[in-house]
Amino acid sequence: MTKSFGSTTADSGSGTIQTQLLIATDRPISALEAIQRSRTLDYSISVAEFQLDADSRGEGALMVAAAIAADSENGTLVLENFGQAPVRLRNIRPQ
Repeated sequence: MTKSFGSTTADSGSGTIQTQLLIATDRPISALEAIQRSRTLDYSISVAEFQLDADSRGEGALMVAAAIAADSENGTLVLENFGQAPVRLRNIRPQ
């Protein structure tokens, strides 16, 4: 089951409109990965984040294998990337 929750748009204070879009989805788990019971099974989602201006241009980040947890003290969600760092997406623009 897929749930969508939208995006946020905010004025940065300088009159510039920015949109932040966060997409999280389950990632494909290969049969070999499942048979080997790899540590990557704990990182079962992929996450993409985009920060776009009013012209739909911007940058973002991609976590191919990530885990998500709730931080009850702060009331926030915490993303943990399996790799060393997320893939940086630069120069995003409409096609």
